[in-house]
Amino acid sequence: MGPIRAIIGIALVTTLGSSAQNIVEYRYWWDDDMSTLTNVPIAGAGTVTVNTVLPTSLLGRGHHFVTVQFRDDNDHWGVPYTQLFQEQLQLAAWEYWFDDDIADRVTFNTPLTPEQDIT
Repeated sequence: MGPIRAIIGIALVTTLGSSAQNIVEYRYWWDDDMSTLTNVPIAGAGTVTVNTVLPTSLLGRGHHFVTVQFRDDNDHWGVPYTQLFQEQLQLAAWEYWFDDDIADRVTFNTPLTPEQDIT
């Protein structure tokens, strides 16, 4: 299984007092399981764009959630952002039929990659 590519952007704007806040860390976890939490320190900035590859090798195939949260230099965590994604399956065979006539289905025992077109 390959890693999931994530582009995470956030703009933190504050009106509290005169001090500007900087984003100094983000964390992420998988499938609402806090035991998978990973903290990542980043250079402090008021606006941050994170372009990274998150490792998915320990996840099983199928649908998953990744949740990302940012922390500012006042030690306040922002609102978590959760995204659904699918760890791609490797198909071993496929079949099709017309008009609910499954008895006349056509089966192919040829593996397909997720990017492959069927023509």
